[in-house]
Amino acid sequence: KAGFNGVGITSVGGFGEHLMPERQTAAEIAAVREWLAEYGLTCTCIVGPHCLNSEDGVAKFKRRIDLAVALGTDLVEGGTFWPFNGRLPYSESEWRRATDLFYYRLGRAAEYAASKGVRITVETHTGLTHTGENCLPLLERVDTDVVGITYDTGNILHRDPSAKPEEDIRHVLGHIFSLHVKDFDPNDPRGRPAIGEGAVNFAGVFEQLRAAGIRAEVYDGEALGKRIRTTKIQKVPYFLVIGDDEIASSTATLEGRVGKVGTLPVADIVAKLKEEIRTRAL
Repeated sequence: KAGFNGVGITSVGGFGEHLMPERQTAAEIAAVREWLAEYGLTCTCIVGPHCLNSEDGVAKFKRRIDLAVALGTDLVEGGTFWPFNGRLPYSESEWRRATDLFYYRLGRAAEYAASKGVRITVETHTGLTHTGENCLPLLERVDTDVVGITYDTGNILHRDPSAKPEEDIRHVLGHIFSLHVKDFDPNDPRGRPAIGEGAVNFAGVFEQLRAAGIRAEVYDGEALGKRIRTTKIQKVPYFLVIGDDEIASSTATLEGRVGKVGTLPVADIVAKLKEEIRTRAL
């Protein structure tokens, strides 16, 4: 009656315990799926704990992957870890070790998720992923299509009220699996204002998302090697390198995910990209 057709199921101890696989039986979980179907609802994702900073957290996260399969969704949301060891900030060496262990455990969880046909999405939160830009090293280290990002607009501002989610989101447009449409009021950081009544520029955010079908950006003046590396991390399908020689000959050097395609006339590049878009190869 409210117009919803999908729901997320939270499975986080002490936070949201809609379904806890440590306590519910397979029959009880199946009954929940049938109950959702009676109301015309499907499970869109499992919101899991940010638990991969501990060894037992891998097994806990795998149980959420199994829960996703049982409820008919292919998405499990998690996160990184708090930048504190107990109540004290990590030392530099502790932070490096915690980061390496997290990447290793996320990789193990991703392998299991892939075997089950499930994807893992990491929320923009504190720790390693407090902005879209900060998510890029994670995507590079894990380097699998199974792992993507849940972009939480409110969380971006919660950490830095001067941030601009409508600009920051561009760093991960090709990797967003889900979006938390959440606003933020800098005068009441613990509050949850209604959408559009806080500081998030949702018009700008959704403009970026709508434009994400065909992405094209111009970078001029940035070190070429750095820009190419960032572009590859972002898994942009193609990028063009245009120097003095290319300008003189009305060509461009086309490179893609699999390497250099070649230096081609601009008209040929446009025709190639249009055909790949038409056939959905791109």
